[in-house]
Amino acid sequence: MIQASPSKAPALNELLAQHPFVEVLGEPISDQIEFLQNGKKRRVVINDLSLECHGLVELDDNNPMVCADAVSVPGPGETLALIALGPLAKAQLLLESPIILTNVRVHDDLLEAYLYDLGWDEGFFVNYEEVDFGEALVLNVLAKLKDPHADLDALFEECYGRSFFVRRDQDSEWDTQLVAASPFALYRLVRAEDLVRVQVMADRNGKAGAAQLVHAMNVMCGFEESLPF
Repeated sequence: MIQASPSKAPALNELLAQHPFVEVLGEPISDQIEFLQNGKKRRVVINDLSLECHGLVELDDNNPMVCADAVSVPGPGETLALIALGPLAKAQLLLESPIILTNVRVHDDLLEAYLYDLGWDEGFFVNYEEVDFGEALVLNVLAKLKDPHADLDALFEECYGRSFFVRRDQDSEWDTQLVAASPFALYRLVRAEDLVRVQVMADRNGKAGAAQLVHAMNVMCGFEESLPF
């Protein structure tokens, strides 16, 4: 059992209260998780690239997280962009600066740093449109590929095939209700010769928010990653 401080984010408190191995105590601190495990103070924060352990959990080596006192996960816009672009950047498949269309703010400097860590340093273009999909955040990436014959199915499967929180959906009608009140993000690949469109969406309190913080905490503590979902 670990002891966690309550957050100022209601959705995060709700998840912590449901977690079978967490006892919530004390006064609210901020939109992060701060907890005691075996008397050791640890925390999960958002967009602090000064920490050695930072990035999308699915794209990073989880072993350092188990030993880290603090781990940082991306913010909402950066999370969706990394789901789409992370596998392409890691495989060095991007040929030109990709175009990002989204209804969630993306911090260019932060995304640039995350992508640099993954091997891409030639930028991107962001087109933000304030479209209201309720709690759903939507992002589309259009990217040109170095290798038009690259096996993207295998590439994305390698990154996300075993993930509870990032799932592929190629067949459903692409509707934000698919992620409503869900802890996971969905993505879809649309291929046309040397171009690929990656569509991603998530609930702002799911993979784009509270669920990702709890996921990182679970990895740090050695809990089952999908608790308490």
